[in-house]
Amino acid sequence: MTIQLCSHEYCTGCGACAATCPAHCIVMQEDDLGALYPQINRNDCLQCGRCIEICPQHRNFIGQSAQGAYAA
Repeated sequence: MTIQLCSHEYCTGCGACAATCPAHCIVMQEDDLGALYPQINRNDCLQCGRCIEICPQHRNFIGQSAQGAYAA
């Protein structure tokens, strides 16, 4: 299994994947526009999948209704 984080297009830069990694092999780095994006050191990766489990973009929300957001 090779860990595949969500695409750069959908990543929110929340850092949850880096925070949950037991091997500390994920670091958040700035891209050309200054947005944070996770980079994996694949040599140190344990392939545990915790980063995928915690990622809000990989969660399966089937059957759940969307929550409303309000601003004033």
